[in-house]
Amino acid sequence: MNIFNEKEVPFAHRILFAFIHRKVKQKLLDISSSLRVINGKTQQSEEKYIQIIRDILDNEGITYKLAGSQEFGDFQQINGTDMIIEIKKTQSMTVMCNDTCPSSKAFYIIIFTGNKTLKPRIIGANGYEFIDGKSDIKKLVYTNTYIMNLRKLWEHNPSVVRAYPRGNYNIDMTYMFKKEKFLFGENKKRIAEEKRKEKENKKRIAEEKRKEKENKKRIAEEKRKEKRLIVEQKEREKVEQKKRNAEKKKEKRLIVELVNL
Repeated sequence: MNIFNEKEVPFAHRILFAFIHRKVKQKLLDISSSLRVINGKTQQSEEKYIQIIRDILDNEGITYKLAGSQEFGDFQQINGTDMIIEIKKTQSMTVMCNDTCPSSKAFYIIIFTGNKTLKPRIIGANGYEFIDGKSDIKKLVYTNTYIMNLRKLWEHNPSVVRAYPRGNYNIDMTYMFKKEKFLFGENKKRIAEEKRKEKENKKRIAEEKRKEKENKKRIAEEKRKEKRLIVEQKEREKVEQKKRNAEKKKEKRLIVELVNL
């Protein structure tokens, strides 16, 4: 496996990691500031967040193997695969990786506990994403080869004083924060667009309600006119009936008068 090849990362691993990262982010953001190293007690804070992530995986039914004290990857064999998740915590822009170079072999959950200028955040990425292009890959391949050659040199040339050459890698998180800031800017645009659409939708609904109200008012007015016309028609009929009755009485009176002549 080429540890610097992004294509080596299975798609299913990416989907599963995205799900795990989202769950961890939801849980840890509320307490990330409390996970800072206090009085040098790094181990206590590490045990705390490792336990929290274990609980998340257990609750979601995700199987795993906890790494030994000298093994790479805090969580191994995720769901019975060769997937590895390494947990890192930092208060600065630097993440210490010790002698393990970030690569496509593992996914990283980086807990940034925040400082005076930046809020806490939980960053998730494959190790490949920390490697900046072909120039970095070339340097890392050369460095790893050089370290392995030094190890062979000491292995084949025993001495009273012994040495075990190894790298001391770290990640500069500055570019990740810049990337996140850009994404946050895009997110703000999306939110503003959603608010604009929501405002337009409310305006449209209000206009529809206004038209509906006017329509009801018009219908009510038409009904009132219709009722008034019916009342007026009945009044006219009553008047005409009275006239007819009066004329009949007059005719009867004339007939009586003619008979009596």
